[in-house]
Amino acid sequence: MDQNLYDKIVAYILDNQNRFYRLAYTYVHNQEDALDIVQNAVCQALEHYGDLRNSHAIHTWFYRILVNESLRFIKTESRAAFRCRT
Repeated sequence: MDQNLYDKIVAYILDNQNRFYRLAYTYVHNQEDALDIVQNAVCQALEHYGDLRNSHAIHTWFYRILVNESLRFIKTESRAAFRCRT
């Protein structure tokens, strides 16, 4: 079961990677940062795939990870920019 779920997640990520990039890009407006966000979200998802309770919810589960990763990135970048100004 676990390997089957892992394979479903990997297939979902591969099939939708362009969508994920575009979503991350809408948050950060920078190509390299968006790619980093997607990469971090994929790593988070693959590390914690066992936390997914319902295999039918892969879409919403991964999008939530991606959005949270985007927001985390924005938060840390704004802190870094604030430190540079002071």
